[in-house]
Amino acid sequence: MTTLKIGHGNIVIAHRVLAIEEATKESVRRIMRKEQDENRLVDGTAGHKTHSLIFMNSGHVVASAIRKKTLIRRFKENHNGKKEGKNHTDSG
Repeated sequence: MTTLKIGHGNIVIAHRVLAIEEATKESVRRIMRKEQDENRLVDGTAGHKTHSLIFMNSGHVVASAIRKKTLIRRFKENHNGKKEGKNHTDSG
């Protein structure tokens, strides 16, 4: 099972990720509020500013303090097997 480190000791299962979006867009912020109201928002920011939202195949949305570009790079590294069997660092 391949995991994706989303920062501050939090992980998600990589094959369950549908999309990763910047949290700076107003439309994405609206989605974040809606998901929070419906108890489907998982806060993985550890109190830090939300930089990205990760949409999962379970219907949940995970807030991350790591930028979209960094998360996508980590996802691609996992998917391409560049660091197979190893987890990525939490540096963002």
